[in-house]
Amino acid sequence: MTQYQKYNIGIQEHDYRTKQLKELEEKAAEDISLLKAITEGIKIRINEMRKETYGIFFCNRYCAIRSKHTVLKLCFRYEFKRDIVIGGENTRTGKIMAEKVTHYWDEKLKQKGSLTDKIKVKTTSYVVKAAVYHMLEICVSSKMQR
Repeated sequence: MTQYQKYNIGIQEHDYRTKQLKELEEKAAEDISLLKAITEGIKIRINEMRKETYGIFFCNRYCAIRSKHTVLKLCFRYEFKRDIVIGGENTRTGKIMAEKVTHYWDEKLKQKGSLTDKIKVKTTSYVVKAAVYHMLEICVSSKMQR
């Protein structure tokens, strides 16, 4: 076999392996995104279970006839009462500590802010993915027409 033939075989093998590697990377990226979605769902369910163990089932039991919005408001009241009114009461004076209230609201605002940031990042990533798929679709259709 000549050097040129060996070179061509090496190039073909390299191209084949890089193609395989790209396909494997794409499959791994899909698997990773699927696993992230699954873990996010699990985290949400864990938080729901935590809230249920803290007494939100109390709200659901007494508000079965009312709307979901009313149930959420009552659950929020229950959480506030549990965390601030009962937990933030000064044992000596019997008054609610202002630090507990401000800390509670700060934490709620941080949670809402992080949730909105997370949703913004997801929407931008979806927009980018949609644009990429659209460009690929245009590219493929133009190749098909040729």
